[in-house]
Amino acid sequence: MSEKIRIKDNRFLKITKTVFVVLSALVTVFELFQAAGFAVTKVFLRPYAVGIAVMCCLLAAAIVLTLKGRYVSSLILTVVSTVGLTAVGYIITHPAADSDGWIISGIPEGVLWKYFAPSLLLIIPAVMIAREAARVREIEEIRRPYERQFD
Repeated sequence: MSEKIRIKDNRFLKITKTVFVVLSALVTVFELFQAAGFAVTKVFLRPYAVGIAVMCCLLAAAIVLTLKGRYVSSLILTVVSTVGLTAVGYIITHPAADSDGWIISGIPEGVLWKYFAPSLLLIIPAVMIAREAARVREIEEIRRPYERQFD
């Protein structure tokens, strides 16, 4: 059996992971609180609240994957969840006509930019973590003895 050479997480990776986990947890809690408010306030906002809750579950899964060291999977879930949250916010803030001719509106567009779009900033630390992990993995592969590379 080959023995892998492990490099300890450097300070940059530890700090970036901590920032990502804390900010993602704050976004998740805030958006779930907002989804609960939508579900309680108006009946027509309940499907949007479910969409927000699903995207928050994906973001929570990204947090767990980051803590487990699965950085690429975490990056993918982070991108999907934050873009999904922003899409739900866009749908809520832009009027739409349903089949009966009713126009659903009443939520100002500032809500999108104030409460939903900032979640897209979580992509930046997720990319930084995945990039640093790939760099560390490459260094580990280079330091691995030649005989053990083919086990």
